[in-house]
Amino acid sequence: MLKRIRRSEEFPSISKYLVEINRKLSAYRDTSDASDLANVILNDYALTNKLLKLVNSAFYGLAAGKVTTVTRAVVVLGYENVRLATVSLALFEHFQSKSHTADLKEALIISFWSGVLAREIAKMDDAVDPEEAFLCALLSQLGKLVMIYYLPGEYRKIADWMGAHGQGEAKAVKAACGVTYEALGKAVAGQWNFPPQIC
Repeated sequence: MLKRIRRSEEFPSISKYLVEINRKLSAYRDTSDASDLANVILNDYALTNKLLKLVNSAFYGLAAGKVTTVTRAVVVLGYENVRLATVSLALFEHFQSKSHTADLKEALIISFWSGVLAREIAKMDDAVDPEEAFLCALLSQLGKLVMIYYLPGEYRKIADWMGAHGQGEAKAVKAACGVTYEALGKAVAGQWNFPPQIC
């Protein structure tokens, strides 16, 4: 399945930015400056615009003033928040670009609200990083998103199997495709060079 996904025209482009952002943050966290990460983000016009909108939103904008450069956005938000924001924005932009099915839109919405809920719950526990909780919950649906988007034939098999056997989706995925959404999501997250705790 990973080989077939990697052959898709869109997969290499999304992978390139996510891997580069994660690589910059994990390998050079102490030695990179804000402009290094900004240069990676600037390669993607849509992502640049969305990040600047985010940092100038009411949530961040009051404390930071008007932010007009990506480098300043990195300084204001911090490396980790920029990684979380760019990953979230890049994934949603990617999957929404051809969101031709109601199932894909629903999975995106569930992913986002799972992240929001996880972040709020994590704020109640000092041992859990709220932004990391957000990203982990956001990515909890990654396997399903990847299946719907890149492997629509297999996704139809899952739906057909559920209809024919009256079973739940988790059982149907394993029976129809021989894999779980979790395993597929973990494998793709590994391809994108996410830190082990996220994977």
